[in-house]
Amino acid sequence: MEYILNLEIILRGNASLHRRALNLAQNLTLPAAYDAYYLALTEQLSANFYTADSRLFSTVKTYFSWIHLVS
Repeated sequence: MEYILNLEIILRGNASLHRRALNLAQNLTLPAAYDAYYLALTEQLSANFYTADSRLFSTVKTYFSWIHLVS
């Protein structure tokens, strides 16, 4: 446990991230809450999002230009 607690892991989370993730989950009817958090965090960081989840990609590709399917 000490080893894990001493890892330099950066935790990201704030009210706006939680609100955006909830909004995405509801509006896009995402099957998993973690998908909404990945998308919200990617959006917040202005990053690209790469996924092998073809179902997620198909669901959100028309909404976000920064999501990419890898196979």
